[in-house]
Amino acid sequence: QIVGSETLQQSITLKNSSLVSAKWNIAQLESMPSEFTLSKSNGNIPANKKEVICVSYTPSEMEQRISHALQLNVLDTRNMQPMELAMHPVLHSSPIELAAESFRMLHEIDIEGAHLDFGVVKVNNAAMKQFTISNKGKYALKFKLISSGKAAIRKLVKTSVTITPSMDCIEAGEQVQISLVFQSKVELEPLLKIQALKLHIIEDSKDSVYESIPIRISVSCVYAKFHTIPQSTINLGSVELFKTRTKLLELYNDGDFDLEYEVVTSLEQLELKQKEKRTEMMTTEAETGKEIENKKVAGNKKKKDNNMAAAADEANTLEIGRYVIDPCKGCVPKQGYKSISITLNAMELQSFKQQIYLFINHCSPHQPKLGFELTGEACSPGIDTQDFRNIFEEQSVVIQAPNNPYALTQNTFVVEDRAFLFTPVILKHFPSKHALQSQQDADSSNDNPKNDSNVNAERFKITNPFNVPCDVKLSIEPKMGPEPCPFTLKQTAMHLAPHEYKYIVCEFAPTNLDYYSAIFRAEVVEGQDDHTKQLRFELRGRGILPRLNLVSNLVSDQLSRKVIAMGRVFVNQSSHSQFIIANHGVIDAKYGYELHAGKEETTDASASANVQNVFQMFSVLTTDGTQKLMDVRSKEFVLSPGQTQTVKLAFHPTEPGEYSVVINIHIDKNPFECTTIICKGVAYRQDITMLAPDLSVQNIATKHGQYSLQRQLDFKDLAVGSVRRKQLTLTNHSHHLYRFTANLAESFFSVRPNIGHILPDSSRVLLLTLHATKAADIQQTLSINLERIKYKDDSGEMLEWDNSMTQIRR
Repeated sequence: QIVGSETLQQSITLKNSSLVSAKWNIAQLESMPSEFTLSKSNGNIPANKKEVICVSYTPSEMEQRISHALQLNVLDTRNMQPMELAMHPVLHSSPIELAAESFRMLHEIDIEGAHLDFGVVKVNNAAMKQFTISNKGKYALKFKLISSGKAAIRKLVKTSVTITPSMDCIEAGEQVQISLVFQSKVELEPLLKIQALKLHIIEDSKDSVYESIPIRISVSCVYAKFHTIPQSTINLGSVELFKTRTKLLELYNDGDFDLEYEVVTSLEQLELKQKEKRTEMMTTEAETGKEIENKKVAGNKKKKDNNMAAAADEANTLEIGRYVIDPCKGCVPKQGYKSISITLNAMELQSFKQQIYLFINHCSPHQPKLGFELTGEACSPGIDTQDFRNIFEEQSVVIQAPNNPYALTQNTFVVEDRAFLFTPVILKHFPSKHALQSQQDADSSNDNPKNDSNVNAERFKITNPFNVPCDVKLSIEPKMGPEPCPFTLKQTAMHLAPHEYKYIVCEFAPTNLDYYSAIFRAEVVEGQDDHTKQLRFELRGRGILPRLNLVSNLVSDQLSRKVIAMGRVFVNQSSHSQFIIANHGVIDAKYGYELHAGKEETTDASASANVQNVFQMFSVLTTDGTQKLMDVRSKEFVLSPGQTQTVKLAFHPTEPGEYSVVINIHIDKNPFECTTIICKGVAYRQDITMLAPDLSVQNIATKHGQYSLQRQLDFKDLAVGSVRRKQLTLTNHSHHLYRFTANLAESFFSVRPNIGHILPDSSRVLLLTLHATKAADIQQTLSINLERIKYKDDSGEMLEWDNSMTQIRR
């Protein structure tokens, strides 16, 4: 028997057991059906040898059973038979019967589109699908249902799908029902028509797969999906005494199956409910397919019972403290919602706070515990006295005061001190009454008035958070500081409707350079609650003026002016210095610079006409937030508290003499303070100058009131027997040739060269050597004589020469 178009083969073995060869052939081939074929139809077999004939059967497309009889003839190969046998050469004949059957396997599977849709399944719940395999053929067949697809799908089928039966044999004309139970312990994303199974149809006789049918499944395994409004705290607010208020907790079912819930009053009850449901899930997990089927039958009956119980659930109420929850348990239909009312009976003048928990059946074990805090209070007329961030919503609120409470950059309320701190205010620079009245009118029509940095008036928010109206009296009581009190209010009383708020304007306008404090009170008329009937805090402020300090340590002259000495400067060279000003105050300081020429005059009569160019000899520069230098007179500057400004000074004379410039620093809004700095510099001109790294130059006053220069070159201390050298450079700034002669006692010092010429615009280096031959305090004077050399013939070449040279090249 064979299924399909496969070719079957059988073999016939012919063995020659005689001592002579034998011929053979097969007769009756003419009528043999075409489905049969033979590999050989005749042949010659040697003595004691074998020969194999292969018989093949290839079925046609139709089902049929065929047979055919063949004749195997053995012939005499040497024709040694008697004459009577010459007419019949066949020595022996054997019949061979060929029989075969081809058929089809006719199976039917009642799965539409080879697709099993389990739908949406709850985690740890089972869902069952069934289908039937019918055998319409003539012979029995086998089937086997296995997993297929990707590794993850095969693992899913292995752990979550139970197949009963997964393999069996179906007799002809019979059918088998297969049940697939899906039950997952984890949540799965929706799987749509994934190839997860293969159904093998197996031929019973050969135990070979005749056909493999892929089966796709669709399933989604989820926990309960839901959300609540609100999510955590349910605040019923302030309720008038002996009255009630109700709010709703709305539970929305976002899943694809009904949602069961129950409200419990403690965490222990919630954990007990969860433990009971886990035990029930473990029992459900052990159910078989038949139990599920029986459960479905019983489910129809249970629905009727649930409908009857639903009415009772709706009437369930739960009382916890002064709160009533209705209904406390029930069922929310899929994609629906249920409102749970929470009512507060305010029977005492106190706050009411309770905690409830919401138990949801079939929710994820990783779902956070759904706790709701119920808050509310019974109230009498009052105002908000504790929420300082609400009262001072336009100001800064801090817990602790800074180290310097008067060094604030903005008006601030300090919670620990229960004090409102105004930033320091410049004396006599506050808005007029007309300006404040205009601002107050704007405040009444606009909740967000424009900010004005020059207005030292603040708004405080007085709020009635309760459901009853109240009348409030406002007052300020002076505490510290000279009269008059700089704190004033624009109104002394107000009326607040339930849940209404209004702003009051408090102005701080000091007239003295002093510290002030006062007590602000807002009292509720006929208020009963001590916590809400009075708002009380302290007002603090300070009158101040902007100031600047000179950071650089400068000496003062007889007129108390700070003096900066620019030193002695060679003409057309320059010297530099700087000073730093800082704002050590608590407010911004606006200031400007003024420059004036000093009274010192040049000692050179020929240069007296150039004194007016003193501003060209001094440069006073600074920066303003950038690296680019600018003249200090170009603009006014603003220095914030804690910041500094560096002013760079440069003295670059063009003529010899003594020059000075006076710098005045004027501070805006502070007429009592002005800083004066005088910069002095001496300009000189010489043909020959001396320069050494350790050379110090001082002006020494003589008996006749004149000044002379004293130069000193310090060789420092050195050990006896050692030698130390220093270089002294003579520079010729003129256009003439000079001769120098250096005279120095050679007891300890020597100088080389000591005689020589200095060319115009050139330099000559003298090497001074100290020979420490013995211990002594050495101090000697080096005298250098300079003579101007003029050739008789002006066209003569000027030669550089000194007595240290050994060769001269002309």
